[in-house]
Amino acid sequence: ELRHRSWFEPPQLDALRGLGVTLAHVDLPPSWNHPPTWFSPFSARGYLRLHGRNEATWFRQGVGRDARYDYLYSSKELDEVHQRAARLAREVDEVAVVTNNHFRGAAVANALQLASLISQTPVPGPAEIVTAYPHLGTFVRVEGQQNLF
Repeated sequence: ELRHRSWFEPPQLDALRGLGVTLAHVDLPPSWNHPPTWFSPFSARGYLRLHGRNEATWFRQGVGRDARYDYLYSSKELDEVHQRAARLAREVDEVAVVTNNHFRGAAVANALQLASLISQTPVPGPAEIVTAYPHLGTFVRVEGQQNLF
């Protein structure tokens, strides 16, 4: 997962294209040195990694991992992510979307909401996640184990 813009410029990009690797489309706070928000994939697989857009802490010196990744995507932002994943899916055979905004279960909440957007139907999930993130009530169908712990 290359996160510096220089990897997405010739000749590095040409060398990577020749190797047939899959480059990650990364969603993170904007910066001059971050990868472009879009580039044409050159393998059969697409990979979209969501780190969150926590600009308030991402660039601050001495901030720990939990503060940097403490981010819950809004519904509007997840609509954007959904459109980006759909665009990627039109150009490749298979797409993986990985959430990594993990603090306090936000990655799970956003993954469930995104899965519901993609499938256009509520997806199964545990009651505790809906209790922690009430907005998931329209995206998650509570079933199975009622409590995680």
